[in-house]
Amino acid sequence: MPIRAKLLVLLLVIALPPLLAIAWFDQQAARRLGIELSERARTLLQARATEEMLLTVRNTAHLLQSRQDVLEISVRLQARGVERVLRDVLPPEAESVTVATSGGSETERGRLAALAPYVARLRLDLAEPVLWHRVVLDSGAHAVFPAPPDGIGAPPEWWPRLRDAADRSWVGPLSDPATGRQVMVIGEVVRDREGRTIGVTSVEIPVSAVLEAAQQQIPGQAAPALVMADAQGLRVLAASETALLENADETVLQAVLADMTAGNAGVRRLDVGGQDSIWAYHPIDGGVYLLSTLSFAAVTAEAMETEVFLAERIENLQMVAWGAVALFIPLLVVLAVLASRHVTLPIAQLNDAARRLMAGDFEARTNIRSGDELQALGRLFNIMVPQLRERMHMRDSLALAQGVQQNLLPARPPRVQGFDVAGQSIYCDETGGDYYDWFELGPRRLAVAVGDVSGHGIAAALLMTTVRALLHARRPEAGRLAEQLEAINRQLVTDAHAGRFMTLFMTVLDDETRSIHWVGAGHEPALLYDPLTQRFREVDGPDIPLGVDMDWHYTELSSSGWAEGTVLLLGTDGVRETRSPGGEMFGRDRLQDVLRRNAGKPAQDILDSILAALRDFRAKGVPSDDVTLVVVKAAGGAG
Repeated sequence: MPIRAKLLVLLLVIALPPLLAIAWFDQQAARRLGIELSERARTLLQARATEEMLLTVRNTAHLLQSRQDVLEISVRLQARGVERVLRDVLPPEAESVTVATSGGSETERGRLAALAPYVARLRLDLAEPVLWHRVVLDSGAHAVFPAPPDGIGAPPEWWPRLRDAADRSWVGPLSDPATGRQVMVIGEVVRDREGRTIGVTSVEIPVSAVLEAAQQQIPGQAAPALVMADAQGLRVLAASETALLENADETVLQAVLADMTAGNAGVRRLDVGGQDSIWAYHPIDGGVYLLSTLSFAAVTAEAMETEVFLAERIENLQMVAWGAVALFIPLLVVLAVLASRHVTLPIAQLNDAARRLMAGDFEARTNIRSGDELQALGRLFNIMVPQLRERMHMRDSLALAQGVQQNLLPARPPRVQGFDVAGQSIYCDETGGDYYDWFELGPRRLAVAVGDVSGHGIAAALLMTTVRALLHARRPEAGRLAEQLEAINRQLVTDAHAGRFMTLFMTVLDDETRSIHWVGAGHEPALLYDPLTQRFREVDGPDIPLGVDMDWHYTELSSSGWAEGTVLLLGTDGVRETRSPGGEMFGRDRLQDVLRRNAGKPAQDILDSILAALRDFRAKGVPSDDVTLVVVKAAGGAG
């Protein structure tokens, strides 16, 4: 089957099912969107309604509390007025109100009746729907302002409760015997000149008046109520809806009761008589709460209207979408035919050029002019082929350079009596700048060199080979090491590229005299380990690297007296600076510990132990620097 036909079928198979699926999913998504928008609208409206209800109830409760504070001030003034009257200090005259008195002496009743103008002024200033102003004295004197139409009667049963209070106190709600209305009573004790309690004066407020004041502050469809939570449960003091607690959700009702018992404000959603409602409540004082109720249906009415509107709009959009799909399918078939024809020709050209390249023809090119990504791919192919040829040549050259450099390093340990020697270089790239070498100067004399060129790669490898050639041209001799390195340094400064230099540690060991001569040209200090004392000594030099300063004079140092089994360890900074996956360096202490534990083994085993420790420390990390180690062990200490 031709690729053109395959591509045509593929395009249709790829395009048609997704198109139909998209149309179907779009339909479902539109429906879900409508539902989600409606739900979101309900949620937002509920949140806004509950927030506004709680805010309104709180503000209204604060307003009622302020009016209550005014009443408390009024009853305090009233108490002071009673005290002044009883102390023969008459209040200023004002328009009077009627008064009813009973009990006590005639003098007390007269004095209490004289309060009528004062009480009239209080009532005028209060502008509150006060039902009665009352005074009850311990002597039995009893006065009510204004006078009840049916007479004063006996003092109310609650007055001893107010008298026993320390100062002002609220009681209620109570049923007023004269009117039968529910009232809240605020009272304050009356004292004589010596400060002794002699009675009580009070102001009695109709609960319905408080509810009417709340109704003025709670607009809309919310219904206010005054309730009280006590040991008997939730009691309705006054409500605009009489069936407030009938068949209410008991679980939520208990939660509301718990909030009110704890003195907390809140908002709850509950079922009352089959009607979903929202309650917002806030304390006023004395266990009395202002409660505002609102039907949940009233809150979500706007969301329901939005849901109906969205359903109609979505249905219209779906009809339009399916019509567009029916018109688009024939057009899609035509486009698939044209696209398959347009695409297959450039693909054939790329296929032919790739086959020629696979056969080794690096002159293969394409000439695609499709004006799309295939043309760009053809252009990249034409650029890639010469670069691929260059990379293959570079890979072959690097492999050759790697082989040449490895051949420049010692192939076997030196055969010098009195020394057991092992060495190895591990490069992080194909080629590197680390170098080690040894020279057999006699039956019992050995020279060892370890160097490190700055940087990596081909440039470092070329400088390393140059130094090796210069060292082999001047075989190192004790007493002439400084002179030989000065000659090599001058040559490097003359020939090396600016910024390139090499550190080098050159040493000559003599088994007959048990002496060591060395020059440290800016290189890592060597480690000399004495197994008898188990002590380490750093063998270092004061000089700078080769290739930096043509006029530098190097210093040859020497030491003698090592014992059999002594180990000399030379290496590059890649050993000490090997890093763990966490970024910690291997360091000199770990190196000394590995050397101490393996000092009794042959030189090759010591070398292998150190390299294994480096691999374990690095874990799966990639080496970031070349690593070179040479181990020289005095004969007689090998295992």
